[in-house]
Amino acid sequence: MIEALTGALKSGLSLWESKESRKYIYRVIKLEKEYYEEDNKDRPDMALLDNIEFQLRLISHSFSSQVSKQNLKNI
Repeated sequence: MIEALTGALKSGLSLWESKESRKYIYRVIKLEKEYYEEDNKDRPDMALLDNIEFQLRLISHSFSSQVSKQNLKNI
């Protein structure tokens, strides 16, 4: 699931023509790295993994709302 979420976010953010897109892309990549580092441990901290997933969802919602605002301005 994380692969699909981060892949979709990185693809969408790379197409988004905004100064903020790079900030979000770097954050998604950092969270993805943290997730896999923790998940590959013998005893991963599930709370930390849940927190990373939550942060990715927040980025997704923020990205979605920002794109919607831009689309409304272009109408």
